[in-house]
Amino acid sequence: MSAKWDSINHRLPTRSCTRLVISKIICPLVVVLLAGLSSAQEVDETADTDRKASLAMMRMAADELSVLPPDRDEVQRIESPIYRYHDPARKFVDGSIWCWGQAGRPLALITIARDQRPDRLMVETLALADSPIRLRVGTRVGYPEQAIGELLPMKVVPEVEPPDPTAQRRRSQLKLIARRFKAVEMWDNDGETELQRYELRLLTKPIHQYSDPQNGILSGAIFLFNYGSNPELAMVLEAHQNDWKCGFGRMGWAQAKVTYNGQPFFDQQAFSFRNRDPQYLMMMIPTPKLDSTK
Repeated sequence: MSAKWDSINHRLPTRSCTRLVISKIICPLVVVLLAGLSSAQEVDETADTDRKASLAMMRMAADELSVLPPDRDEVQRIESPIYRYHDPARKFVDGSIWCWGQAGRPLALITIARDQRPDRLMVETLALADSPIRLRVGTRVGYPEQAIGELLPMKVVPEVEPPDPTAQRRRSQLKLIARRFKAVEMWDNDGETELQRYELRLLTKPIHQYSDPQNGILSGAIFLFNYGSNPELAMVLEAHQNDWKCGFGRMGWAQAKVTYNGQPFFDQQAFSFRNRDPQYLMMMIPTPKLDSTK
């Protein structure tokens, strides 16, 4: 028995030998993991730097834009974008939505987006005012002041309880009503194949909320219907004295259909330069140059 046990012990590795084997296995793994973490951190830092630079370029572009109502001077925008997105599938590197009008329903939402061409930005304006506005692009040659918009079509929302007397409860009602809407779009991603049907996703948290009791708006909110994170439709939902009203505006070129409780509510034709939309304006502007010394 003793001899057999000694023989087994002779074949088993000693503690020092075991530590050596483990260290040979574990140490390279630790080095690999640490290198991976370091690499991931460098990627994150690079992505964060690129994201900040991208936002700085879009902010410079927003600074060049002016929104002017017909009856008064330029309206100030909210300082920072109210929404940010990117859409690799449709080749948008970065995008942001800026809001003009700091009280009541905004006069306009302007999307500024970067695609894969670094020398230009896409600027899309959606007019939400009840009368035409004017859009001015700084002092750039070749960008004359343009009029856009008309009375925003708003429809009464059926089959819903009246607006609550309290603002807090109305905010909850806004979200509940918004979920009753469904939207789809027909779009061709590459410009060559047949149209495809896409279910649009409701962003249940509104990107902007407001009120304007003097004009009959007790509570208002703007929701987005997205393809991924890319906004395709803006939904304006408002509580008035005795009812709820809703309107839609395009944030892209696709044909779209909206239903409420399964019934047709809004129909949007595909946009083209022949088939214009009075609430929508698209243009391209050169990408602003960042000051690398700052």
